[in-house]
Amino acid sequence: MAEAVYQDKEIECCDCKQVFIFTAGEQEFFASKNFTPPRRCKPCRDVRKREKEEKAAREGDGPNPAPAQAWTQDENRGNSYAQNEGRGDREGGRRKRRGR
Repeated sequence: MAEAVYQDKEIECCDCKQVFIFTAGEQEFFASKNFTPPRRCKPCRDVRKREKEEKAAREGDGPNPAPAQAWTQDENRGNSYAQNEGRGDREGGRRKRRGR
């Protein structure tokens, strides 16, 4: 199969309507990752990314939510997974032992 030959390409940004260059190297990278070609220039992509991050911060949907379980060490039971406080169990995250 013949290897694709890439050449610099001019693309019009869908937001600001400015023309930007989609370089041969960028095209090769995008193709290797099966990405679609960009629709926005770098400054407009940066603005859009910042707006998404700000919206997520306002709505409490941060990029790394706290895990549902945290690794803990209990001197009576050794190492174990326990629910984070305020999640899961009604007893503040700790399960009661049964039968003792």
